[in-house]
Amino acid sequence: MKIRHGKWFLLLFIVCFFWSCNDDEPIREIPKGQDGFFVVNEGAFGNSNASLSFFDRENGVMNNNIFNATNGFGLGDQAQSMTLLDTLAFVVVQNSGKIEVMHRETFESLATIDDDITSPRYLTVVDNEKAYISDWVDGFSGVLHVLDIPLFEITSTINIGAGPNEITLDGNTAYVALNGGFGNDNRIAVLNTTTDAIAGYLETRDNPNVVVLVNNKLWIAGRGKTAYNPDFSIDEANSAKSYLARLDKDGTEELYLEAPDFTFSNVGNFVYNELDNEFYFTYNGAVYRVDTGIDAFPSTAFINQSFYGLGYDPIEDALIGLEAPDFSSSGNLIYFDDNGNSTKTFTVGIGPNSIVLD
Repeated sequence: MKIRHGKWFLLLFIVCFFWSCNDDEPIREIPKGQDGFFVVNEGAFGNSNASLSFFDRENGVMNNNIFNATNGFGLGDQAQSMTLLDTLAFVVVQNSGKIEVMHRETFESLATIDDDITSPRYLTVVDNEKAYISDWVDGFSGVLHVLDIPLFEITSTINIGAGPNEITLDGNTAYVALNGGFGNDNRIAVLNTTTDAIAGYLETRDNPNVVVLVNNKLWIAGRGKTAYNPDFSIDEANSAKSYLARLDKDGTEELYLEAPDFTFSNVGNFVYNELDNEFYFTYNGAVYRVDTGIDAFPSTAFINQSFYGLGYDPIEDALIGLEAPDFSSSGNLIYFDDNGNSTKTFTVGIGPNSIVLD
């Protein structure tokens, strides 16, 4: 592990100030995202031009390239995701094989975690002491790294399956989508977060990208798999279309909705809107919106526009589309109202793939 400027940085603790008040006065929680949100700009593969943007909600301003401007150096090559914990922000930079740690409010670089990491995808905080990092390694295998958060050190590594992606927590259980990486897998790994031991695997359809726990059920968006004939046409007999699925936590499949067509733009960017109990996702160059009572793959798009990523702003109760016109110029962040009409647009960095609520 490399520590910038040769300093150790301790976790900062929030100091709470209390004023005298009546016992019956409610305690107000600041809604997540009230101050704004970060935009993860992936950058162009191989060009080391990943960046972060921050939307300042109070002033209505999008601040771009905040990490580079603050620290005098860039994030690296291919920012995949970002996770917040108290005053810390962990940015997963896949092709650089590292995690950049910065101060959440000042954007100052605190550490670079790169020991034993090859191709990281997502970091999930278990508690204030521990996090898991999914790592594709060579793209055909995969591991979870166990991170000691206060020390910024990896303490152990778990062989888990091909292409571990997003991780969903449920008490002392973690569900890890195994999307196959550059190959194929069809499982959700189940991990005991107390012992870091694999408790088992839930079999599902081909190459699950995302697993989300909603209403005590596991919702999955999967890319399926594509086999090709010698002339490079799709071998449909040996292929499987992308899909949505819902499983009970014991692995019983309750719902399976196959996408209509084989297409390069599979079901992806699965975003849950908790306020309205509905999902957004991209498929075949459009955005779809469904509620959790869905019983058929939707036939009508919510927005007929292609996006590289999606987000949801709970403060404005609005869908956000992240547009990457190409990977050599700035992207766009576009707000949409409940009827699918665009309401405002901000310029962001190259290849925006997600937002992270502050």
